[in-house]
Amino acid sequence: MKRLWHWFPIAALMCSNLTVAQEGAVRKSTVDGTAAYLSASAHAIARKVAKKFDSSVDCHARFAADNTGATDATKALNRCFAAGGNVRLKAGIYRVSSYLLVPANTFVTGDGPESTIIQLTANVPLYEPWGSADQRQIVLINGDNAGVFNLQIDAGGFNGCGIGVWHSANNFIGGNDIWNCGSSAQGILQTGSSHQYVYNNRIVDTMHGMEIWQVTHGQYSDNVIDTASDGGFFEADSEDLIVNGNTISNCGDVGLDAEGGVDVILIGNTVRNANFGELSYFRNGTGSGRIPRNVVFVNNTAYRTPAYLSGAAKAVSPTSTEAGAIMLSSSTDGQKGIVFSNNTIHATGRAALWANDQGAGVRTGFEIVHNDFTSDETMFTFNRAQGAVIKENHLHGLPGAEIHEGEWKNPDGGAFVNNSFEYDVTKTKGYALRYYTDSPIATSPIIAGNACHNCGAYAFEHDPYNSGVPAIVHDNAFSDAWQPNGGVHVTANGYPLYRGQRLRVSFSGVHTASLDLSTLTALGGSSTHANITLQVWSAGAQGSTYKLARPAGAAITSNDGSGMGSGVGANASCHATFSGTTIRLTGIAAQSVTGYLTLDLTSSR
Repeated sequence: MKRLWHWFPIAALMCSNLTVAQEGAVRKSTVDGTAAYLSASAHAIARKVAKKFDSSVDCHARFAADNTGATDATKALNRCFAAGGNVRLKAGIYRVSSYLLVPANTFVTGDGPESTIIQLTANVPLYEPWGSADQRQIVLINGDNAGVFNLQIDAGGFNGCGIGVWHSANNFIGGNDIWNCGSSAQGILQTGSSHQYVYNNRIVDTMHGMEIWQVTHGQYSDNVIDTASDGGFFEADSEDLIVNGNTISNCGDVGLDAEGGVDVILIGNTVRNANFGELSYFRNGTGSGRIPRNVVFVNNTAYRTPAYLSGAAKAVSPTSTEAGAIMLSSSTDGQKGIVFSNNTIHATGRAALWANDQGAGVRTGFEIVHNDFTSDETMFTFNRAQGAVIKENHLHGLPGAEIHEGEWKNPDGGAFVNNSFEYDVTKTKGYALRYYTDSPIATSPIIAGNACHNCGAYAFEHDPYNSGVPAIVHDNAFSDAWQPNGGVHVTANGYPLYRGQRLRVSFSGVHTASLDLSTLTALGGSSTHANITLQVWSAGAQGSTYKLARPAGAAITSNDGSGMGSGVGANASCHATFSGTTIRLTGIAAQSVTGYLTLDLTSSR
């Protein structure tokens, strides 16, 4: 990730220039910290470029561009922009009926989005030289060292929207309001360009908020995107981008989206209420053939709820039930370093983490690490993602989550390690972690070092159905309280390779209690061994401890081989016997008796 991290020394240097950089016309960031520095840095670079321009043009004074809204100003504005240099659009309403071309070496600056308004009055025709890269943007940046600042662009509900950039370099888009486009076009569209700086814009009621297509070197900071009919922000097959401090909400598709890419970091963004997922990843679908690598979602906050607001009317619409706040939709085989780290996920009535079936043999490179997931519904559904690692996450189940199951399905060579579950209400159904397969896998997955708090009898289920290889399960603490099954269930065809596993199993009755060890499915399988510690409790007195060993399928005996313990408490009539695979405890009549087994499981000897 050498190329990715070079942004951070730059961000640190920006701090000293923050005050100077924000003296210009671009409105100040409302976000503290790194995002503000990045926006300030972009604006500082823009100011340096602008100083090189010799000319300064006022479109109203020099080209008679009508700013009263009485007549069409399209031709006058295009003549003014063609003059180049620093172009001013003073306060007022400029009615346009076609696209506006901003050529190279031209900065167009308004008096603020509340004051300088470009208002569309007809559908925008296509600009043919751009071919398919023109998707009816109103303002087209058509050259290097060009930018648009501090304007309001009102599409008026016509077919057209926002600002486009095509195969240009050193372009700046800052402090603009773009709105009223409906589903006609993207708020900001950039294609095949480099060194792009987009910051402090507000984009409302568009198709996509921003679409970044094969861009190299870009900063996208402190923008606000709301009510996009499709996606909020997505980059496709781009390289060396930082997407930071943006606020995205109410999207008809996904919120903050990466589709392939190389050395892309999406950091410190806040995303709310997207139909198909707030933080999402798709495979590279641009046809370039480039294998994605080092695409990192870090320190973002996502809120997923059952509904989002769509369109200008903000109509309440349901979000998809087959998606998650982190949504992994598809993968390019061989991609690596696709990381979701240190994100904070709040899901209400929806899943926190969701991965579609990524396809047989597809090497995903997914790493889901150090995230904080909270949900009152499903914590995760993760399906066939070869080599995916889910590690050191905290999964917090709010009331309601206790009835839902966490599904880890077909994880060929994957690892589910060192995660912690915590449920506010003891689980009553649906295992916190259910591992299973319904198609063959080639490499044993690893389930290790996980801890489950307040999971009751529903911590872990292992049932491969059709795995072809066993899971390797070790050093988990599935139960933090005594449970009849230790919190673990393994079906007849699902015995894993256990080692270092610690289960806490209880059984009780009045006067006599018994436990058939064959019902403890965690002990099943010819390669499983268990070191068993039995503690007997009767009428409030802690009993003797019996240390036993049970190779799978062998009889249970006491340490001295007698088949009988030494008694419980002072009364010799209280005893424990071990016969076959059944433990029987006998206590004083009419008193309760309970056995507590601690099972330390080891792999085959």
